[in-house]
Amino acid sequence: MTQIIPAILTKNADRARSQLTEIAKHGNKVHLDIMDGNFVPNKTFTPATVPKLRTKVQKIIHAMCYHPEWYVKEWRGCKVLFHAEACPNLAETARALRKTGKRPGIVLSPESPVRLIEPALRYVDEVLVMTVHPGFMGQKFLARPLRKVPRIKQLKKSIKVSVDGGVHHDTAHLIAKVGADIVYVGSELWKGAYGVNLENLKKCLK
Repeated sequence: MTQIIPAILTKNADRARSQLTEIAKHGNKVHLDIMDGNFVPNKTFTPATVPKLRTKVQKIIHAMCYHPEWYVKEWRGCKVLFHAEACPNLAETARALRKTGKRPGIVLSPESPVRLIEPALRYVDEVLVMTVHPGFMGQKFLARPLRKVPRIKQLKKSIKVSVDGGVHHDTAHLIAKVGADIVYVGSELWKGAYGVNLENLKKCLK
């Protein structure tokens, strides 16, 4: 079954801490959206805030920024997912990010082709396929990028393929159908009772 990992997208560190407390009651991983205001127009809390968010939950950084390798120190112990479109040398960036102590992953925006990441697949253990444009929460789900999921799995059998963007009860089954291993979910889980929403979404992925 496709694994659900909750996502946090906020500028407010206190709100992030509150959400982390709720997440820790139901799971052991969280996806933190980091935006620098350059690669994407919006900003969230800074890379330096990440180590201040103390939690037993494993942090997965979605680095919507240029030069993610600059923040290896701040992100030590975190898995980092970096955008193919933001880094001119994917293999070099992936090797640098392994200094966090975790094997990194690559993110593909909706229009980016799979061939863009082929040279770097040997250095990563996850590819995140975006089904919305990076930088904004609550966008409409784009189904076309899901075609990349089986293609990536053909290129590297051991790779984990994840999906992020516009995930809710009416789109979850499409993600499960293409064989995605992980789905990152933000706004859908925070509308009302987190635990209830999580359980309901799990049913849609079966």
